[in-house]
Amino acid sequence: MKYPKISVITPSYNQGVFLERTILSILNQNYPNLEYIVCDGGSTDNSIDIIKKYEDKITWWCSEKDSGQSNAINKGFKKATGDIVCWINSDDILLDGALEKYAYLHNTYPDCSIYMGQTMRIDNNDNIIFFHMIPKPYSFFYRNGIIGMAQQSWAWKRKEVFNKIGYLNEERHACMDIEFLMRQIRAGFKFAYTRDTLGAIRIYEGTKTSMDNQGDNNIWTKDREILKKEFADFRYKNVSPIAYFLYRFFKIINGMSIRSYYLTQMYKGCKYSKYIIRTRLNKNPN
Repeated sequence: MKYPKISVITPSYNQGVFLERTILSILNQNYPNLEYIVCDGGSTDNSIDIIKKYEDKITWWCSEKDSGQSNAINKGFKKATGDIVCWINSDDILLDGALEKYAYLHNTYPDCSIYMGQTMRIDNNDNIIFFHMIPKPYSFFYRNGIIGMAQQSWAWKRKEVFNKIGYLNEERHACMDIEFLMRQIRAGFKFAYTRDTLGAIRIYEGTKTSMDNQGDNNIWTKDREILKKEFADFRYKNVSPIAYFLYRFFKIINGMSIRSYYLTQMYKGCKYSKYIIRTRLNKNPN
């Protein structure tokens, strides 16, 4: 198997309680062609001690004031030299085998530029809460306001994508991922897709995700109102009842709903490490 160079970026700020687990979830994959970059925003907790503990395995890192998460991620992207690039936040997890799965998709589907899998939700103690399954992004759905994505299970060809659409929009502080995905879709990039769960998002009080839907004056609401205008052609946040019904029906007939339920019942309450990604030897990534 060929191992394309993969650059993983971790933005961080005062996440010492989780940062080591994130770092190890990437380094312990033992991927033979990894470039790992950590961009810290000038943490005042024990984050720097943790980074220094692994700096012999970290390709490049910094700890300096930035203008927010999107700025920190872009800083890493601009340092990256890999064939493939992705980012994993400092409280999230990359599941063991995910980098090999990206390599597999890269080698198997050379005409595709975007690689996407599934994600799970975990708690503070690394226990699985549930599995979140999304179908492959089909034109009918995303042109009717339904754009599923799993940022923790998403990577792309570095040069091809950045050269065509640029980097993250640093004015977006909550929906920077969905905004970047919609630009990828609009640009016409092809997707390679797997039903495997490649990453885990940690849900706990105080995260950006936990603040979603809490009032009308928060970063999520502000970003979404802007994206509604910028991506009106996607009917963003303006889903028709018919499109939503068809989407739910599609998830049932293609087995995504059943798979989500089955995996959640099997693994709920277990450590995320119990879930094993199917090996790269599988001929069919789906």
